[in-house]
Amino acid sequence: VCMQQQKDMARKARKVTNYMGADVTVATSGVAAIKFAGELEQTQIALEVLLKDAEKATQIKDEWTQLASSTPFSTSDIDTAGKKLLAFNIESEKVTNTLRRIGDISAATGSSISEIADIYGKAAVQGRLFAEDMNQFQGRGIPVVQALAKVLNVAESEIRGMVTEGKIGFPELEKAFNFMTDEGGQFAGMMDKLSEST
Repeated sequence: VCMQQQKDMARKARKVTNYMGADVTVATSGVAAIKFAGELEQTQIALEVLLKDAEKATQIKDEWTQLASSTPFSTSDIDTAGKKLLAFNIESEKVTNTLRRIGDISAATGSSISEIADIYGKAAVQGRLFAEDMNQFQGRGIPVVQALAKVLNVAESEIRGMVTEGKIGFPELEKAFNFMTDEGGQFAGMMDKLSEST
C-alpha cells in the first residue's frame, strides 16, 4: 500500500510539474513577445527621428528584420548596430549594405557587431582614420592594415605612417571594408555561412 501511495504521489507531482511548466513556458513566451514588440516599436520610432521620414524608416526596419532572419545575429543586435551607423551619418541608402559588411566581419572575428559599427561610424564622422581606430580594428582581428595596403597599392609598412599623417580618409576605409567583404574577400558571405551551421 505504501509503495502504491508513493507511486500515486509521484504521478500527481509529475502532472503538477508538467502543468506548471506549460504555464511558465506560455508566460515566458508572452513576456518575450511583448518585449520584442516593444523593441520593434522603439526601433521604428528611433529610425523615424534619425531619418525624418516614416516611410523610409519602415523600409529600413523591414530590411534589418530580413537581414537578422538570415544571419546568426538577433534583431536587437542588427537594430543597435544599424542605429549607430545612422547616428554617425552613414547614408540611409548605404546603411543596410554597410551593416551586412560589418556583420560578415563580426561573424568571422567573433567581435561585437555593435562595437565594429561604433568604430566604423566614428571614422565616418571624423572623415579619416586615426591610429587609435586602426588599432581597435586590428585588436578585434580585423586586418584593416593589410586591406588598406591592398586597396591603396602600397606596402603594409607604409600604412601606419599614412594614418598618422592624415592621408587615409574614410573613403579609403570604406574601400578596405568592401575589399574584405566583396565576393572573393576574406570575410565574404560569412553571416550566411554561419547561419546555415548548427
